[in-house]
Order: sequence, then C-alpha cells, then structure tokens
Amino acid sequence: MPKTSTFSRKKSSIIYLLFTLGLFLFLSIDALAVGEIAIRIDNGRPVTNEREVTVEVRSLKTPTNLVRQMRIGVNPDLSDAKWTSFSSAPVKMKLSEGDGEKFIYAQLKDQAGNESPINSSSIMLDTQPPQNCAVTINGGRLYTNDKQGRVLLKLDADEAVQMQVSNSTSFNIAWEGYANTKRWILDLSGGDGVKKVYARFRDAAGNISETVEGGINLDTREPTNGFIQINEGEEFIKSTNVKLKIKADDAARVRVVSRGRGLNFDYSPEDDGFMYIDWTLDSAQGTKVVKAYFQDEARNSTQAPVEARTIYDTKPPSPPKFQFIPKVRYTNDPNGKVNLQIQANPGDVPNKLTMLVSNFEDFSVADTMSFRNSLTWTLDAEEDGLKKVFIKLCDEAKNYSDASFQGIILDREPPVTKRFVINDSAEWTNNAKVALMTSVEGAATMQINNNGIFNYNLPWLVYDSIFYDWELTPGEGEKTVYIRFKDAAENVSEVSTANIKLDTQNPEGTLLINGGKKFTNHPQGMVNLELSYDTDVVGMKIANTPYLDSVKLMPVEPIINSWELSQGDGIKTVFVRLIDQAGNNSKIIYEKILLDRTPPSEGSITINGGSEWITQPDGKTVLTLQAADAQYMIVSSNPDLANAEWEEYKPTIPWTVSKKEGYHAVYVKFKDQAGNESDIYSDSIKAKFSAPIINSFTINKGAEYTNDPQKTVRINLEAEDAVEMLVSNVPTRSLQKEKMVWKPLSNQFDWVLSNEDGSKVVFLRLRNEAGNVSTEYRANIILDRIPPVDGRVIINKNTEWMTNRDGRVEVQLYAKDASHYAISNNNDFSAPEWKELTLDAVNWNIPVDQDEATVYAQFKDEAGNISDIFSASIKVDVEPPKNAGIEINNGDKYLPKDGQADISISVEGATEMRISSQESFPGVKWEPLQPSKTIILSGKDGKRNILAQFRDKAGNESEIVSASIMLDNSPPELQKISINDGAEWSNAPDKEVKIQIFGEEAVEMMVSQKEDLSDGRWMEFKNDFSIVLEGEDGLKNIYVKLKDEAGNESRVVSSSIKLKREF
Repeated sequence: MPKTSTFSRKKSSIIYLLFTLGLFLFLSIDALAVGEIAIRIDNGRPVTNEREVTVEVRSLKTPTNLVRQMRIGVNPDLSDAKWTSFSSAPVKMKLSEGDGEKFIYAQLKDQAGNESPINSSSIMLDTQPPQNCAVTINGGRLYTNDKQGRVLLKLDADEAVQMQVSNSTSFNIAWEGYANTKRWILDLSGGDGVKKVYARFRDAAGNISETVEGGINLDTREPTNGFIQINEGEEFIKSTNVKLKIKADDAARVRVVSRGRGLNFDYSPEDDGFMYIDWTLDSAQGTKVVKAYFQDEARNSTQAPVEARTIYDTKPPSPPKFQFIPKVRYTNDPNGKVNLQIQANPGDVPNKLTMLVSNFEDFSVADTMSFRNSLTWTLDAEEDGLKKVFIKLCDEAKNYSDASFQGIILDREPPVTKRFVINDSAEWTNNAKVALMTSVEGAATMQINNNGIFNYNLPWLVYDSIFYDWELTPGEGEKTVYIRFKDAAENVSEVSTANIKLDTQNPEGTLLINGGKKFTNHPQGMVNLELSYDTDVVGMKIANTPYLDSVKLMPVEPIINSWELSQGDGIKTVFVRLIDQAGNNSKIIYEKILLDRTPPSEGSITINGGSEWITQPDGKTVLTLQAADAQYMIVSSNPDLANAEWEEYKPTIPWTVSKKEGYHAVYVKFKDQAGNESDIYSDSIKAKFSAPIINSFTINKGAEYTNDPQKTVRINLEAEDAVEMLVSNVPTRSLQKEKMVWKPLSNQFDWVLSNEDGSKVVFLRLRNEAGNVSTEYRANIILDRIPPVDGRVIINKNTEWMTNRDGRVEVQLYAKDASHYAISNNNDFSAPEWKELTLDAVNWNIPVDQDEATVYAQFKDEAGNISDIFSASIKVDVEPPKNAGIEINNGDKYLPKDGQADISISVEGATEMRISSQESFPGVKWEPLQPSKTIILSGKDGKRNILAQFRDKAGNESEIVSASIMLDNSPPELQKISINDGAEWSNAPDKEVKIQIFGEEAVEMMVSQKEDLSDGRWMEFKNDFSIVLEGEDGLKNIYVKLKDEAGNESRVVSSSIKLKREF
C-alpha cells in the first residue's frame, strides 16, 4: 500500500542519492542560493523519520568571532524564535507534525547589532516503514541437502532501499542495498534441521520494517539406522518365499535387491515402525543375500546397502556311526554311564551338526546337543540288563538323519564274599607262608596284597577257593592279608581282610641280680632276681647251672625273691631260658654276682704327702688314701664321720680344710663292693694361709722419671710377716729356680735398672716362715737420658709473609718426646720460662720494625732432658698499598650511551687488584695490577659506583677506594609548550609572543618555527622567553626540543597560535 505523503518521492530519492554519494557537504540547497547563512539539518540528511532534529548555523560572510546572537524557528517570520547567544554547536528542534517537506528558518546578529536576512533549509519527514515484506528460500521448497548450506533467497519489501539478512534475529551486520534475490549460506553450526533466514528492510528515511523469516529443512545426511531382516532372522530357511522386514530413519523410498531381482518401493512403515515386503528368492541351495538401499525426502541416498542373509537348505545329513568305548559287552557303571565314540559322514560338516541321543527308539525322551565325537551317556539304569542307545543327526537347517543304535549289557552287582580266613583261622604262625581260604559268589578274578593298596599294577588272578603259599610281609607281629573279587562285568567287591600273628623270632629277655649289683654280702647267699622279656613270653626255666633241659618249665614271673646262690664266697651265676606263645625258645640268659662277706683291711690316710704346713689361702690340699679291697670310702673332718657320704674309693682326692689357721685332722673309713666296712683311720697338719703383706714399695720415692747415667735407683719397702725378699728386673715367674735369689728382708736398698732407656719395672715378692709367697708387686719408673730431638718451629703455617701490624703470629712447636717448651725472639735461654707443650699453636709477638724476624725455641722432656735450640724465620710487611685511587672516564659526570667505563688506576706498593660495582666484591677474583681497566655498566638510570681494592705480594689489602659516574639514558621530559598563556589568537603588531616551556631536567633547548628544526641551534634552557613570529598573518607553529646534561634529547613538542593584525 503506498505511503501517504505531501511531497514527491522522486525529489526525496534525488536528495538521498546526493547524500549517499557524499556530494552534499555542509550547505543546504537554500543556503547556497542566499550565500550569507548556512543551515544544516541532521548533519545534512535529506530525509528523517524523527520530528526531533539537530540544526547547525554558520556565518558565510562575517567571521564567527564577530557574530553575537542568533535565532532559529519553524515559522517563516521566526515569530516562534527568540534571540540567543551565537553558537555553532547543534541545536535540537522539533519539526511540525505530519510527513512531508519541513523547513527551518534562521537569522544572525553581529557584535554591532546588524541582522542578516532570514534564510531557510528543508528536510523530508517520513515515519512509515516498508510494507509487504517476505523471505522465500529456494522457491519455497521444504528441503535442501546442500552440504555447504547454499540457498537462493527471494526478498520482497515495498519502497525498501536497504536491507539486512541474517541467520539470527540479532542483525549484528551492516545494512546493504536492497535486492530482490540474494545467494545465501545457511548457519550450519547446529547440524541438520530446520534452518531459518531473517530479514528486515529500511527505506530512505531510515524506517525499519518488522523482521520477517523464511525456513527450510537442511538435511545433508543419508537415511541412517538401516535394517533388513528375512522372516524372523533365522539362519536357515526351507522355502524360497520369505517376508522382508525393513526399517530406516528419515527414509522416503527403498530399493530391494537380491540375486537376479531388484524393485523400488515407497517407504511406508506400519505401526510397529517396520515395512514388510513379500519376496521370492531363487531356488538354488545355499546362502541368500537381500540388500536394501534408502533415500530420504531431500534425495540423500545411502551409498552402502544394508543386507540380510539366510541359508536355503532342505538336504538332511547321513545317519551317524557309533560304538561303546571300550568295546565291551558289559558295563557296570553305578549310574549307567557309558562312553560313546561317534562318527559323522565325511560329506557332513561336524561343527555345524547337532545330534539327538535317546534310550528309546521313538526318541520320546532325548537330549539334543552339538555334535561331538565322544560322549558320556547315561543308559536307562532303572534295572540291569540289555540296554540300547539311539542317535540321529540334525543340521543347522533342522534337517534330521535316520537313527543309528547300539546295545550293551548293564551289570552293577559285585561278587559276594562269604568267608576269608588264614591257615584255617589260626591265631599264630611261625612260618611266613600261609594258605588263604575263601568262599565267594560270582567271582571271576581276584586281587591279593599285604598292604591294602589296590591299583592297576596289581594283577588280577583267576579265582580259586584255596590259595596256597601266600607269603606274609617280612617282620614279626600281626599280619593282615587283603583280598577283593571281580565279576565278568568288572564289578569289584568290597575288600575283605584276614589276620594272623607271625612270630619267627626266639624270645629275648634280660636278668638282673639284686637290681644289677655286682656284689652281695648276704650272710645266707640270698639274692633277688628281676626278669624283663618280650610280651609273648609265657614260660621259663631257672637254675644255678646251664643244664636246663631237665629243669621244670614254670609260668614266667618278672620278680623272684630270695633265690639261693650256690655255697661259698666267690663269683656266682644264675641261668634262665624263656618260651613264647609260638613255642620259640630263647637263648640261655645268665647273670653273675660276687658273694663277698670280708671287709677292707690295711687302711691309711696322709695329708699333703706328710707336709708340716698347709699354706694355700683356699685351704686346698691332697689326701693320700690306701685300703685293701676298698671300693668306697667316707671322709670327714669330724671323728664320727657325721654329715659325710660314701663315695667311690680313690687313692688321692683334693681336700679343703677350714680357713682357720692352726691344727687340722681328717678321718676316713673304707667299704668294699659287697658293703663290708673297715675301721676309721686319721691324719693331721698345721695351717697357715696368709702371705706377707707389702704396705709400700717405691722407686726414688715415687718419681715418674729418672735420668741417672748409671741407672741406679733407691728402693724403699715396708712389709708385714715377711722374712725374705726376691727382687728382679723381670717378672719373677719367668725366673728359673736356680736364678731365684731370696735375700733377707731389707727396708731400703739401691738397685740398678736393666738395659737401655725406657719404661722400667722392678718386681718384688716376699716369703714368710711357712713358705707362703706374696703376690708379685711392681714399681715403675721411666729411665730417660736422651733430650727431645727433631724439633720444629713453624710460623703462621709456613706462610712467607707476616702482615699483622701488632706483630702477632701463630707458632706451632714440635719436638719428639718433648713435654715443655721455651720460646724467645733471641737465642738466649739462660733463664727460660718453661710451658707445657700441646698441639695448639702458640700466639706470639715478633718485632715489626725489621724486614725479617726469627723465633727461637728449646724443648724439655718429662725426665728434665733439654734439647738443642731450634728456630724459624718469616718476612715482615705490615704496610698495605698506599695512595690508591681510581677515576672513571677522565672524571666525566655521565657515562656514554654504550655504558663503557674506562677506569684509570693509581696505587703504590700493590701487585694485585680487584674491581667491582658491588661492595662485597661478589665472585670477583684478584688479578694482576694494571694501569687501567674497561667495564660496561648497564641497568636503570642513576648513580653507578665503581669500587677497587689493592693487595701487595705480602697479602696486605688496601682500603677500598671508589669513584662514581651517572648512568642517564632517559631524555628530559618535555610536557608541553604554551604561547601567550595558551591564547588562540595574537594581534601583536611586532608579531612578538611569549613562550612558556613545561619540562624537567633540561640544560639546553632548541627552538624553531620549522617542523624539522633545520634552522635551530642549542641554547641555554629557559622556562620563559619571547620570540618574534615569522611571515604574514595566519596559523603559526613553534617547535621545541630539550637536551639534558647527559646529552639525551627529548621529543619535539609544538604549539600554535593564529596571527591576525587587522579586521
């Protein structure tokens, strides 16, 4: 529908065209005609759709600075406007109501009050957006399968001059010129699905239509999840007429193909989601394949088909062959289980067969299983008898063969044992070979052994009711024979056993007389007999002679009391023979005993071989004992032998008397083996146990050392209860007896030490009247007649120089065997001050007023021997290098741009130096002295210190000297310049203006009125100065650059002012 308007659309279009081509500058058409006032509405737009607009007014004749007031209105006579201060800034105004051409009127007034003519400008007001808008995709098709999303848009809108097309409603795009058709790319980010394209249109006034949309279904994927099935999916079929079950997502059409046949169908699934097609396959036996291809509404077709397979098979397998394993006529399995070996026809594939196995010919009860060559099968085992097994085969297509069968006799009853005995039920036998007697029903074979272990290695023997000469296991005792029986069906009976006791050994036993005693003194010659014997012994014969055949057999008894020996003292023998249950006789057993009724005689006792004294402190001595026929004795210090016990007779025994000194007696009585006792015998001895005691034993009154040239020392001795002494330079126990010279005791005497210098020991023993000798006493002294040697004096660990101003050094002193030292700065030791020698160094002061100093030392050992004089020297230098100084870059205040610092060095008496920019000289090593050195400094601007230290060959270090220089790579900061305090105009007749520079750290400046500063020169920096502008009236520029003390130059900064010297 056309927009209602009071102006020409043709004129509006022309004006808009001028606008869009950029030909409309600032002046309106009407202002151009007048030529005094320029009026611009809405930045010069020809059309607007808003009543509120902006208006700008400019004077084309009178300079702006001379215009004072203005008024703007919509009435031609400006009756609706008031005078206001002139401004070139936009002013907001409202156009009159209704679409059409709208006029704005304006008038100016200058400083003198002169008014310009009223001028006007116009703009078209249009508030109606484009109508009848629409977007059509691909001529209205429902689908597209273009994988790149390419479509053709048809765009309709009345009076549109611009449009926006987007895949979303946000329209974050620029407007473009309106076109009826447009090629477009759909948004593919979300994949397939309904895609929408949005559009809106704008007319020349900027009115925007409502958003319209068009849609199309993007489908770039072929149908998915294709499925085809023959019948119910069975692997085998027996008819060529089948029903196909088909399904696919997004399908519209389907093509079905099988061998020699292919048809197209519209895809029309039923309620269950599947499409069903009746189909006829070819008639050849074997695998059948049916394929399906799908196409959707967007004509996307599946490239690969889905397919279904089945096997058309109507031929049955051949009957199987089978047999029982092993090949027997009988089986005795308790559950009727048998093993079958089965063979299929070579033309049939065994792993694709199943088989039916049954005990019944009609297979009314059968097991179905996969084909196998061997099978364990359970017969109809309700009763024993002839049993049949039937088998037929079935292939994968359920084709069944004819049945095959085999028969076997089931017999599960084992033989029944009624009787099994050995030697006709005898309890004992003394022969390892016996007769086995049995009575068994149904037995065919039998197995016999002595251990009850029946295995395949044990032979089966033909059954016989009596088996002679069966040999029992070796050894004595009860024997068991095991036997079992087997019938023709391999049924094995339970194991039967029979027992008999085998005894082939003569009985054994032992005889003890009086519990094993060798003697008896019984007045009537009576003894007690003890017998021990095997458990099977039942009888015995006993006599005092070995001839037992005529002796009466009596029941065996373990104890026989009061057996009478033969007459007279002497060795007596008793003889015994034992008989066991099997009638075996033992060897003759006999035992002897001595019949003795006379006590020991000629007894005696002697203490310590008859010595007068016993001196051992522990009271130990030796008793010598004698008695004829004595076997035992009792010894005591009591006359009545109280609290003593009998012990075995010995000719000598150790004995300990009480530790009480004085007389001691010992008593003894003897007894023979038969228990006959002698009279009591005794002897006595005097006891003195203590040895002499030494209270004091010293050499040279306890001195540790002696340096006597003759090795003579004085011995001092104090002792108790001593009458003799033994003195030696070697341990007394090492002296031969003939060299032990006992001398009368002396309390003081001289003694000569042995051998050369060293630690000496004097050994001493004392002896009293009883001959008791004291323990060995020792006294020690060191014989040392040689002074210390190998003396050494080391100053400051053998360093070459001493540099301490106070002359303090560390002296290490050493001499072999020395204990003390004396030290001096000269070799006069007439009155030495002795000090204890240690491993620690000695702090010592030497003179510093000479080039070399010597330290002297003398050493003394513990024996007082004094060594020769030893010495050591050291060079003395306590003055460090002098007059040290450094200078950087010949005293320059600032470093050059490359940071190079050339350091000049001056010092006296130095050989080495080290230079660093850090106080602790981290990581800086000493280096040979040089007159100069160059280093590179970097980092942030600021003061840089260089430190130096010097060392002489003695190691004296000078004080640290330093020099500094400034590192400044930052130009001075030039913030701005101001001309005449920032004035825009100058009308000075002489063209002189005042310059102000706002900057920091500058010492020089360059000022020019040329941008390249080609006529500039460096001059002293000033913040304020005057300059005369060059040339005629107009815009003038001043350019300034600064330089600091380090020579860094600032950026160029400019400022301008307008020079106008007349109206």
